[in-house]
Amino acid sequence: FSDRSIAVSDTLATFVPRLLQKKIAVIKNGVRPIDFKSREDARAFLEGKCAGLSARNTADTFWIGTIAELHPIKGLPHAIEAINILRKSHPNICYVIMSGGEMQEALEAQIRSLKLEGTVFLSGFVTDAAEYLTAFDAFLLPSLSEGLGYVLLEAGLAHLPIVATNVGGIPEVIKDGESGILVPPKSPEKIADALKRYMENPKICHAHVAKQAESMERHFSFNAMVEKTIALYFPKG
Repeated sequence: FSDRSIAVSDTLATFVPRLLQKKIAVIKNGVRPIDFKSREDARAFLEGKCAGLSARNTADTFWIGTIAELHPIKGLPHAIEAINILRKSHPNICYVIMSGGEMQEALEAQIRSLKLEGTVFLSGFVTDAAEYLTAFDAFLLPSLSEGLGYVLLEAGLAHLPIVATNVGGIPEVIKDGESGILVPPKSPEKIADALKRYMENPKICHAHVAKQAESMERHFSFNAMVEKTIALYFPKG
């Protein structure tokens, strides 16, 4: 019944029946500047939220982070399995998942069954979670479906190398091999390989982070999003 509807990605717009396509305007999300915590404060905060994390944090620990509701669509069991694979060759890692949700007990059981209690941590819900992205060395989004993946924009602002699944609108945010690494969904081995690549190749990390920063400025400006939205509501002429 709307005159126009906004889709936040080109991919999402394709889900609309062809007869209604003329009503769809694609306006991609823009992200506001974030008041990030210092790396030290962010890690101290998460250590306070996650029992045992402080013992894991040493000078050479590689921190991997995810912000995602503990829901089946986020693919978190595959991420945990990937960490189980990765730790065999790179034991100096920790993985923190920030948020709560219906899968908490199931994920806790998986962590116990894989004996990952000292490696994988569920922080629970965190207010303004994006402010703590500075704690991490890499960001992981293992979703099975995403409209766009707003948290990827936040991770980009935090200058983190990003591993994400090649689903939904995510490829509109992350260009594989240029501004991040995309992997198939439900692929723990591919996730582990991508994270390993970042751990072993700092130059690739820096190159991808720089390219993502450029993309953020060009395509995901908050001001541009507002201007396009206003223009849709109040077209000139």
